[in-house]
Amino acid sequence: MRFQVSCDTSGLERKLQGWEQKKLPYATATALTRTAKKVQAAFIDAMKQRFDRPTPYTLSGTFVKPATASALTATVGWKDWASKGVPASVFMLPQVIGGPRRLKSTEKMLNRKGLLPSAMVIVPGSAARLDQYGNMSRGQLVQVVSALQAFPETGYLANRARKRIAKGTKTPDFFVGTPGGGRLPLGVYQRMSDHNIRPILIFVKSPNYKILIPFQALAERVYTTDFQEEFNRAMRDMTILTPFLAAA
Repeated sequence: MRFQVSCDTSGLERKLQGWEQKKLPYATATALTRTAKKVQAAFIDAMKQRFDRPTPYTLSGTFVKPATASALTATVGWKDWASKGVPASVFMLPQVIGGPRRLKSTEKMLNRKGLLPSAMVIVPGSAARLDQYGNMSRGQLVQVVSALQAFPETGYLANRARKRIAKGTKTPDFFVGTPGGGRLPLGVYQRMSDHNIRPILIFVKSPNYKILIPFQALAERVYTTDFQEEFNRAMRDMTILTPFLAAA
């Protein structure tokens, strides 16, 4: 998930002499880096247009590695590291190449416990708390995960929930199942009382994404349109700076 732009200036360098020959690699590196930043901006604009309320974390998931005079290659891509959460290169992959969505951390935990069937993912239920971007509250997810980690057996959890509610505890109790004699979909529910439950997470078939952002095509279009202009601008900038650099 990276796009690299590079130049071989050896042929042109042989036709140039003196300062013109010396400044060519620097101007080329500048043009490549500026073009790469334009590619990055195009990616961000595409995300804003095609995603529903993308988070700042998603929008900041791209990076640019500048070109240098000795390494005439600039790289644009999605970060494959993250201090917290899932790296952008992971959750963006289905959006740019298509295919099934990878499991999120909560889904992996539920799947390992045998609660979330294979080829299924979770979506917020009607009682889920959502943030301004339409994502489920992390605090509520932690509550669900903690409860289901401690009491993975659905039947045992349901029985324990009734006992806790009877004692008037405020601790949320969750269980996995298809309540109402199977009339409600499989998911995670919060038991409020013996006759009152709320859907927190619903299990659905894993989606198969179509390509939303044609990563390579978008990058190539920007490069084709803008690189020559950026190269010409960089050469002009280097020419203006020539007297100052020579004096130094």
